[in-house]
Amino acid sequence: MGGGWRHFVPKSIEKSKRKDDRDLLKEFVGKGYTVVRSKSDLLNIKIDNGTKIFGIFSESHMPYFLDLDDESYEGKIPSLSEMTKVAISVLMNNPKGFFLMVEGGRIDHACHANDPVGVVSDMIDFDNAVKLGIDLSKEDPDTLILVGGDHETGGMAMGMGGMRGDNGYTMNPEYIKNAKRSAEFVGYTALSGKAKKAKDLLVEWSGISDLTDEETNQIDMAIGYAKDQKGMESPNPYLLPWYGVVFADIISKRARVGWTSYAHTGQPVIMSAGGLGSEKFAGYYDNTDIAKKLAALWGVTLKTW
Repeated sequence: MGGGWRHFVPKSIEKSKRKDDRDLLKEFVGKGYTVVRSKSDLLNIKIDNGTKIFGIFSESHMPYFLDLDDESYEGKIPSLSEMTKVAISVLMNNPKGFFLMVEGGRIDHACHANDPVGVVSDMIDFDNAVKLGIDLSKEDPDTLILVGGDHETGGMAMGMGGMRGDNGYTMNPEYIKNAKRSAEFVGYTALSGKAKKAKDLLVEWSGISDLTDEETNQIDMAIGYAKDQKGMESPNPYLLPWYGVVFADIISKRARVGWTSYAHTGQPVIMSAGGLGSEKFAGYYDNTDIAKKLAALWGVTLKTW
């Protein structure tokens, strides 16, 4: 389940990314899968022992969790936790047990964008999905839950002292909490024929009404670039619209969130584990060892090349 339907439809379909005429959605149906294209279809699907689901909900990436209540998405695209709940319901029918991988992939994208709002938004959705796994483990103690990441992105730091005349090492999380949209949504939507309303929309979506002169200048600059057809030429290659970059920067500075990069970093990531066999995942090790540890628990031999 996820996004990217443009990779599954024939090249003759508008916006398709394929270079051939294969219709993979039809091929999934031919192999016994129920193809679902909307949140309502997913949540209303009848599940039995033979149910197999292929869920494809957006042309490209899935929207950020915070943006799902926009009228363009509302009721159409499921959250990560909603997809996880259905997946568990399907897989629970297997008497031999199951392996389920759930990825909060857009957390990485938000960090590339240096967007604290997108990061926290999708972390909440990811946390909701993890809770479903924990609830399952309470019913079935043979369940192992692993939560980790393949890398860190952006060098996100919280509690940046010295910003805005304050030398305290504290955060102002209310600026993240009050925001209503991700930087991506702000960047693309505000400049999609709405440049004249862009500043009002930024105030509405950020919850910030006391813009400083510096922030106002940043906003005016981004609007100017949009009018000059340069609105997609921001310094951030992962968040192209200048307007989105400005939004993310204003929220970050006010919330006292710092960034070191637009790319992946070498910062070690935490692996947490709970349930049967979780003690095997303590310590410091390479991320490829996760597969080896799982294989040992299952008593299987990994294929080597």
